[in-house]
Amino acid sequence: MTLALVLLAYGVLAVSHIALQLALAVSHQIRFWLGIRRHPLPAVSAAWPTAAVIVTSYNESLIDLQTCILSITRQDYPGLRIVCVDDGSSDLTDEDREIYAELQSHEAVDVLFLAENTGKRNAQMVALARVTAEIIVTMDSDTSLQDPAALRKLVHTLRDNPRVGAVTGNVYTANRNRNLLTRITALRYWNAFYQERAAQSLFGCVLCCSGPLSAYRHSFLVAVEHDYLNERFMGQICTFGDDRHLTNLALANGWQAKFSPNASAYTIVPHTFRQYRRQQVRWNKSFYREALWTFRHLRSRNLYLWYDLAMQVVLPFMFLGALGTLLAQSTATPGLLWRYLLVMVGIGLLRVSYGLIKTRDVQFLLFSIFGLFYLSVVLSCRFFALATINRTGWGTR
Repeated sequence: MTLALVLLAYGVLAVSHIALQLALAVSHQIRFWLGIRRHPLPAVSAAWPTAAVIVTSYNESLIDLQTCILSITRQDYPGLRIVCVDDGSSDLTDEDREIYAELQSHEAVDVLFLAENTGKRNAQMVALARVTAEIIVTMDSDTSLQDPAALRKLVHTLRDNPRVGAVTGNVYTANRNRNLLTRITALRYWNAFYQERAAQSLFGCVLCCSGPLSAYRHSFLVAVEHDYLNERFMGQICTFGDDRHLTNLALANGWQAKFSPNASAYTIVPHTFRQYRRQQVRWNKSFYREALWTFRHLRSRNLYLWYDLAMQVVLPFMFLGALGTLLAQSTATPGLLWRYLLVMVGIGLLRVSYGLIKTRDVQFLLFSIFGLFYLSVVLSCRFFALATINRTGWGTR
């Protein structure tokens, strides 16, 4: 009876959460494209707000950074400025310096070198002090833009709605076909943006404007610079989770945070389990830390924000409780384990149903086994992140 109640509680909450996300995501999709039809993307002209792109890097691949910056220079956004900040990388080679020199030769690109590693947030604010553009776009150094209108599509959401202070683009995986891990990650990204962020965006409460491609109002960044640089957790200055905290600050200051599905970027994702684990630990540390911040500072936001965040926090622990109860009783009744696995696959199929229908990509069926992957990798990363949440650093792969 205990097992049945635990599984029932977890199943009802998980399925209802996914079903509500799906309904809201579809509603957002319809509303967004109807809005685009009513207000098409304006042509390239001086009427667009001034914009600058900030890209920071620390001990990252300079080849990836070069690809990133060059893709930005090919954007059709009028008067676009690009500021690239090397945050005190310790492993620069002569070849790397040649790449930096080539990038700096572009009229629209400024390259800044910090004498020592001061953290991504500080590197971003150093760049911010160099520009006066109305819109600031942030990108990761391993991300590139393939659509020359990507930045106009991103900024259009800010330009069209003065209540929006932050907007995130749609992030695809550049190395999707490398192996099974990158394929599953690509499907997870699609779900994270087209379903999770889309549902949040319907209410203007996206919880994380993603690091690979997001845009903010310059006035907002200047206003929150002190709070952004001086966020503390357990007595230590926070150095990662910049995208989540900027989004939280936007919501806390009365701005809306939106998802723009037609503004796409392509980012390189981890292709080994070691890289993936490091990424997930870093992301989960920032998730739990920012969740606590949200519960303390965002008391007046939309009810869906609270519901969605609560489900994200509670469901993994319920999952673990259900699994523990199951393992304790499965020795006496071995068939219980197989029934539970079938339930997990069923939940996985529900989660991917939207992607499968919308894209007709049969690879989404791979995601039905995500419950097993979640059990073996992601859940362990979540609890390791909680155990080491006080450790800081860039945590890059």
